[in-house]
Amino acid sequence: MVPINWGVALPLGHVVLPWWISLHSVRHGWSGGLQGGWNLIAILPVSAGLAIIVWALGLHFVSAEQGWELEMTPSYLLVRGPYRFTRNPMYVAAIAIWFGWTVFYGSALVLVGLAVIWAAVEFAVVPFEERRLELRIGVNLGDVIVDGDDIPPPIDSFEVCARHVYQAEADSLTRI
Repeated sequence: MVPINWGVALPLGHVVLPWWISLHSVRHGWSGGLQGGWNLIAILPVSAGLAIIVWALGLHFVSAEQGWELEMTPSYLLVRGPYRFTRNPMYVAAIAIWFGWTVFYGSALVLVGLAVIWAAVEFAVVPFEERRLELRIGVNLGDVIVDGDDIPPPIDSFEVCARHVYQAEADSLTRI
């Protein structure tokens, strides 16, 4: 059931919704109902974003013992694939998708949608998830996240910290 829900929700939220919003505003760069050259280039971030989301969801599927683990803080820590480059590849991908649609449709209203998504991710979703992760593993995320030229401790140190925290369940965090 879960793959079907994601298979419906993602296209609706990241493909149909921007298209529908764009119908209610002026489409800059379009002429005679067709996209201009600059508008067509925007398909690149849309395609890259969709590919990253599919890639990340696939990694989550194969990493969870039951095939799908839909929790805000899963029992495993992904450190491969797009997670090697960012802690939140699906959010980065969603923002890239909406940026692409903003340029593709040349729509100020889709730009507003992009701003809303960015603000929600930046100020609500990511801080909420980081607090939950910190409660689960019991370490400050700043101790394990690259900041500029700082190098984080090895992932083994991350796991050692997780074992010493009373909130963490035995073997509740697995590096994948």
